[in-house]
Amino acid sequence: MRRAPIGCKIENGEARIDETAAEQIRTLFEAYNSGMSLKEAAAKVGLEGYHSSIGRILKNTRYLGDDYHPGLIDWDTFEKAQLIRYEKAKSLGRIYDYSEKELA
Repeated sequence: MRRAPIGCKIENGEARIDETAAEQIRTLFEAYNSGMSLKEAAAKVGLEGYHSSIGRILKNTRYLGDDYHPGLIDWDTFEKAQLIRYEKAKSLGRIYDYSEKELA
């Protein structure tokens, strides 16, 4: 059995939502999607100092739910966070768009 993501807990062999932690995850996504930086969003939910962990949480598809874990966020919320992450990375020069002409 895999480890449960933050916001879920294992009880009697089943994954269940831990409402307190799940609310932190939902608030984290909402804060980030509203324009806060990773650092600001982390501080809002009390996870300051965990910059790289916050980045991993925001790209973890397990928060959508899977065969074992219940979903904590919806697809639109997750997709918006991915788009914001992509745009921020691109603006910082971490993602390059190459045309076919440039690659030839």
